Amino acid sequence: MFDFSAESGFVALFIPAVFLLLLVPFPPVLSNSILFDMQMLTVRLAKASLDLLGVPAIVEGDQIRTGRGVFHVIESCAGFRILMTLLMSAILYSELFHLPRRRALALFLLTPLLSIAINNLRVLSIVFNPYSKFAAVHTLQGLVMIALGVFALAATDSLLARVFPNATQRRRVGARSSEFPVARVAALAGFFVVLAGANINKISELKG
Repeated sequence: MFDFSAESGFVALFIPAVFLLLLVPFPPVLSNSILFDMQMLTVRLAKASLDLLGVPAIVEGDQIRTGRGVFHVIESCAGFRILMTLLMSAILYSELFHLPRRRALALFLLTPLLSIAINNLRVLSIVFNPYSKFAAVHTLQGLVMIALGVFALAATDSLLARVFPNATQRRRVGARSSEFPVARVAALAGFFVVLAGANINKISELKG
């Protein structure tokens, strides 16, 4: 039987392995299928959100037509990059802040829902921002949403701490749990924003 205790070698290797696995590119057939489904989900959620905000919108395939213009939800707006980035953020966050295993697992499982919400906010920001047609502004909005997603992870963990109040803490001696670690969360968010920005620049260079 496997030993899943915090001190076991299995856990020590399992978490980095999952993190590295998220960096492995998906097979093209699988990634195309996932991206298409995520594009359609993004379009439907954006349409529903616009309806709630009282903004008339018409969906035409992967396009959203409003009085502000026609917005095409391309593959990069499907939310896959935000999803993978936030999953990696959840793993690093859990280890950096020594979360109990059950709380860390709950945070990881909730991350896809957070990524969908954050990506929906990004699409809405594109619809309402008249300058989103410029590539630099479009990219900046994506980076801001990644940073916002990391803070959303931290906020979600604060709620999970109430759901699992008796979970065994894996905290360092002297660490205080009563304070929200703004500086460390901001540093983690900054790390992933820089990482995402470097990745976007690399893709732009290859396309150029």
